Amino acid sequence: MRRCALLRVLPMSGPWVDAELAAAIELYDQMHKLTMMGATFNKARMIREARCFNGAHQPLIGRSKGSIEMKLMNISAACEAFDRPDLSMAEHGYRPMKNMQKALKDAVEVWLAFEPVRKPQGPVDKRELDDILADESHPDHDQFSKAFSA
Repeated sequence: MRRCALLRVLPMSGPWVDAELAAAIELYDQMHKLTMMGATFNKARMIREARCFNGAHQPLIGRSKGSIEMKLMNISAACEAFDRPDLSMAEHGYRPMKNMQKALKDAVEVWLAFEPVRKPQGPVDKRELDDILADESHPDHDQFSKAFSA
């Protein structure tokens, strides 16, 4: 895993912007895929990396760890609200928190439009796991990204 400088300024406040919502959904998606494969992973480390600076010297998500975890719980609730229990992570530490920003619910709805139903898979080896994490999530990733930039 790469090392990075953590966000050293006060986290943002106010409503989450579309880029932060997309990054949170992507983070949730990666965690869920790892869970479905039976892989072990460090949630705190993945959240830290989402808070790291990217090449443009801006964090993917400029929020506190607690704020990001609450948003992941909101995503879990949205999955259940849209009748997609296959994407819920309630059993893996992100119990549904139903009070959510409308923009998040809309973003999750777009994501779900491109996300097939998932079934648990068997464990994967480290090389296969690295390939999956390096992948752009799924074949419709470009369409998903465009939906947030429009």
